[in-house]
Amino acid sequence: MSEEKLDQSVEEKVVLSSEDIKNVNEYFKHFSIPMPNYLEESLNKFNESQTLENQKFLKLQICKVLIESQHESFRDQMFDTVKETANKARYDLQFEFDVKDELTHKKAKAK
Repeated sequence: MSEEKLDQSVEEKVVLSSEDIKNVNEYFKHFSIPMPNYLEESLNKFNESQTLENQKFLKLQICKVLIESQHESFRDQMFDTVKETANKARYDLQFEFDVKDELTHKKAKAK
C-alpha cells in the first residue's frame, strides 16, 4: 500500500436534508409505525439545526429503530442487509458518542 493511500482522509459532511426528514415521517405514517420519542426528537433536532453532530445522532437513532423495531415492515426480508449494516453503523456511532462523552466528562472533571 502506498503512502498516498494511507494519507487519505474521509471528509465528513451533512448529507441529509429536510426532505429526508419528511420522507422518514411519511414512511412511519404510511405503514402506521409508532415513532419512538427518541427518533422524533432527533428528527426535530436535525431539522432545526442541520449539523454534522445532529446528523450522526439521527443516524444512530434510525439504526436503533431498524434493529429494535418489531414492526412487520422492518421484518421484511428486504431489510435483512439493511439491518446488518445498521447494526455495524450503530456500534461505530455509539462508540464515537461514548468516547466523546467520556473525554468531555474527564475534561470537565479536570477543571
